[in-house]
Amino acid sequence: MISREQAVGVFVDALSEIMKKPKEEFISLLDADLRKDLGMTSIEFYPLIAKVEDEVDVVFDYGDFILNVHTVDQGADYIFALIDGQ
Repeated sequence: MISREQAVGVFVDALSEIMKKPKEEFISLLDADLRKDLGMTSIEFYPLIAKVEDEVDVVFDYGDFILNVHTVDQGADYIFALIDGQ
């Protein structure tokens, strides 16, 4: 089990690696839209999901993630909910 803060860290670390930007950029923009504000493309979602799945040993429903995760904060909530539900 991880804390909500740890879930934020996992998601931010993965975003930083996939998008090749500093972690601090994402931490200060927790409510930023991944696509509109941060410029994330659909192609980047696959490696992001894979990275997070490997890190926390959970399996995402790709369609559910795409439909429901629009911000950094929502990504962390998604991770936390999956782990909390195990």
